[in-house]
Amino acid sequence: ARLDPSQRIPCYSPPGLELEEARVLLPDELWEQGPAAANTRIKELIEESGCLDSKRIGQVLVDTASPQPVQEGEILGVRPNAVYDRPEVDQDLIELPLRQRAIIRGLLAELENTRNAPPNMKVALAEYDSELAARGVQPFLGLLKDQAEIVRAGVTGSEEDYGWCSASARKAFEKFLENHDAIIRHFPLDAKREAEYAKIKIADEELVAEPLRQAAAEFLRAVTEAYQTGKITTQDYFITVEKMKELADILTTLPPRKSLGEGVSPLKRYFLQFVGFVTGTATLAKSVDAITKSKSMRFLYEKAKELAELLMQYIN
Repeated sequence: ARLDPSQRIPCYSPPGLELEEARVLLPDELWEQGPAAANTRIKELIEESGCLDSKRIGQVLVDTASPQPVQEGEILGVRPNAVYDRPEVDQDLIELPLRQRAIIRGLLAELENTRNAPPNMKVALAEYDSELAARGVQPFLGLLKDQAEIVRAGVTGSEEDYGWCSASARKAFEKFLENHDAIIRHFPLDAKREAEYAKIKIADEELVAEPLRQAAAEFLRAVTEAYQTGKITTQDYFITVEKMKELADILTTLPPRKSLGEGVSPLKRYFLQFVGFVTGTATLAKSVDAITKSKSMRFLYEKAKELAELLMQYIN
């Protein structure tokens, strides 16, 4: 008898039907040997294709999340990703944040007197500046890239698309993006993270946008209640979740597009980072709750687990 579909290993494959076709075409003799034999061969096909099974996807997202939730005693904190947000520091990287912040100050001054600028441009620039001011050469790389994508979306295209700004401002935006790309190049493992994200397929962005916005809002409400009632997170964790909710509201309104040369759209990157952050929070909150028996921590664990499971349904 063939393997019951419920016993088959789920697989989220890269674009293309090669893996699914190979699985369907497994010989009847193998299926008749039972689930163990069939799943052994399916695992081999997964490894050969680079496909990620559902459990590994969850772990990849937790491991690559930026920012990354961490346990600090009996509360939750946040930090740059310990592996993927580690830079190769040289004199250029030391100077880049200073140069970038100077450009941002000039652009923000220009935008104060500019009409018809894209919505959220000032917010994105200010938050980018805030991240560099807070963490310097080791920022929350995920947040930094999200803010840069918002800026990029507002100044990419023909001159008619961003005719709202002066010629000098256009040059400053170009320099801003050039500096941003230079900063990212100092994080060699970020390219590996992007490669992992490229392997994972999510539903169409139009289908993902509203559930993601709602999940970010629900998560912020849960974190706010847990923070104010039980003081079970650091202030930095709470502020970070506020920023993530704001990013969800903005990024879900941008026109769908891929980042240059990466093949991972800004919304997809944010979606995967957010799922990783929430899943990591659920894991840590469960561990801390087992020690403290805190009602606030239990509440945060249950909400984070619920939202992570909901959003994982859009990974297919």
